[in-house]
Amino acid sequence: MQAIVWTSDFAIGIDAIVELTKTSAGGATQATIVPLYARPHLSPHLSHWLAELRRRHPTTTISLTPAVGETDEVVQALASATLKLL
Repeated sequence: MQAIVWTSDFAIGIDAIVELTKTSAGGATQATIVPLYARPHLSPHLSHWLAELRRRHPTTTISLTPAVGETDEVVQALASATLKLL
Protein backbone atom coordinates (compact mmCIF):
# COMPACT_ATOMS: atom_id res chain seq x y z
CA MET A 1 0.00 0.00 0.00
CA GLN A 2 1.22 3.51 -0.79
CA ALA A 3 0.39 6.68 1.09
CA ILE A 4 0.77 10.26 -0.09
CA VAL A 5 1.64 12.87 2.51
CA TRP A 6 0.94 16.48 1.53
CA THR A 7 2.84 19.16 3.40
CA SER A 8 2.58 22.93 3.15
CA ASP A 9 6.14 23.31 4.34
CA PHE A 10 9.15 21.98 2.49
CA ALA A 11 10.75 21.52 5.90
CA ILE A 12 8.94 18.18 6.22
CA GLY A 13 8.03 19.10 9.75
CA ILE A 14 5.95 17.45 12.44
CA ASP A 15 2.89 17.18 10.17
CA ALA A 16 4.71 14.77 7.86
CA ILE A 17 6.05 12.75 10.79
CA VAL A 18 2.54 12.42 12.25
CA GLU A 19 1.08 11.38 8.89
CA LEU A 20 3.87 8.87 8.30
CA THR A 21 3.24 7.39 11.73
CA LYS A 22 -0.43 6.92 10.79
CA THR A 23 0.34 5.42 7.39
CA SER A 24 3.01 3.10 8.77
CA ALA A 25 0.61 1.89 11.44
CA GLY A 26 -2.01 1.42 8.73
CA GLY A 27 0.25 -0.93 6.81
CA ALA A 28 1.68 1.46 4.21
CA THR A 29 5.01 0.24 2.91
CA GLN A 30 5.60 3.30 0.72
CA ALA A 31 5.06 6.98 1.49
CA THR A 32 5.53 9.84 -0.93
CA ILE A 33 5.91 13.32 0.51
CA VAL A 34 4.50 16.03 -1.75
CA PRO A 35 5.46 19.56 -0.67
CA LEU A 36 3.08 22.27 -1.87
CA TYR A 37 5.78 24.92 -2.24
CA ALA A 38 9.57 24.93 -2.06
CA ARG A 39 11.35 26.86 0.66
CA PRO A 40 14.90 27.26 -0.72
CA HIS A 41 16.33 28.44 2.60
CA LEU A 42 15.38 25.09 4.13
CA SER A 43 16.98 22.94 1.43
CA PRO A 44 20.25 22.40 3.34
CA HIS A 45 18.24 20.67 6.08
CA LEU A 46 16.25 18.42 3.77
CA SER A 47 18.59 15.43 3.82
CA HIS A 48 18.61 15.51 7.65
CA TRP A 49 14.79 15.57 7.85
CA LEU A 50 14.42 12.75 5.35
CA ALA A 51 17.03 10.69 7.20
CA GLU A 52 15.14 11.21 10.46
CA LEU A 53 11.83 10.16 8.88
CA ARG A 54 13.47 7.07 7.42
CA ARG A 55 15.03 6.24 10.79
CA ARG A 56 11.63 6.51 12.50
CA HIS A 57 9.92 4.43 9.82
CA PRO A 58 12.42 1.78 8.70
CA THR A 59 9.81 -0.48 7.09
CA THR A 60 8.37 2.33 4.96
CA THR A 61 10.04 3.45 1.73
CA ILE A 62 9.92 7.25 1.83
CA SER A 63 10.30 9.38 -1.28
CA LEU A 64 10.00 13.09 -1.98
CA THR A 65 8.57 14.79 -5.05
CA PRO A 66 9.40 18.26 -6.31
CA ALA A 67 7.08 20.97 -4.98
CA VAL A 68 3.71 20.72 -6.71
CA GLY A 69 3.22 24.49 -6.45
CA GLU A 70 6.19 24.99 -8.75
CA THR A 71 4.68 22.99 -11.64
CA ASP A 72 3.55 24.74 -14.81
CA GLU A 73 -0.03 23.56 -14.26
CA VAL A 74 -0.32 25.13 -10.81
CA VAL A 75 1.43 28.36 -11.83
CA GLN A 76 -0.90 28.70 -14.83
CA ALA A 77 -3.98 28.00 -12.69
CA LEU A 78 -2.90 30.65 -10.18
CA ALA A 79 -2.27 33.18 -12.95
CA SER A 80 -5.68 32.45 -14.48
CA ALA A 81 -7.47 32.76 -11.14
CA THR A 82 -5.66 36.02 -10.41
CA LEU A 83 -6.69 37.50 -13.77
CA LYS A 84 -10.33 36.62 -13.03
CA LEU A 85 -10.12 38.57 -9.78
CA LEU A 86 -8.87 41.75 -11.48
